[in-house]
Amino acid sequence: MSNNIKILLITIAITGCTTSGMIDPPPPPTSQANSAEVEINLRIEDGGGFAGTVFTINDKPIYHFGDSHRYSLVLDQGGYLFGYTRGFDTKCSAEVDIEAGGRYVFALKPDCVIELESQ
Repeated sequence: MSNNIKILLITIAITGCTTSGMIDPPPPPTSQANSAEVEINLRIEDGGGFAGTVFTINDKPIYHFGDSHRYSLVLDQGGYLFGYTRGFDTKCSAEVDIEAGGRYVFALKPDCVIELESQ
């Protein structure tokens, strides 16, 4: 795990484990015609324990799940590496393809599962 992610997770743990929020903005859509709505649902009971769960796009921390278990965003069509980190050691990822005009719902589940729930 990179030192930046470790520092980020330690900071999150110190400042409040139950607070949800954006860490860094996702890649901005270039146009509405080329974009899709994406929803990420955390389906892990303990949420990552002390340090929580952090959603990543292309290995960049985007959102910290604390008291919220849902995050919505808009992305351009294309391929992405969705991932999440839990605690200080677990890092999971999966390649996803987003098509323009779609609405995607993904679930972050135990055992490093990132599942498309609906499209």
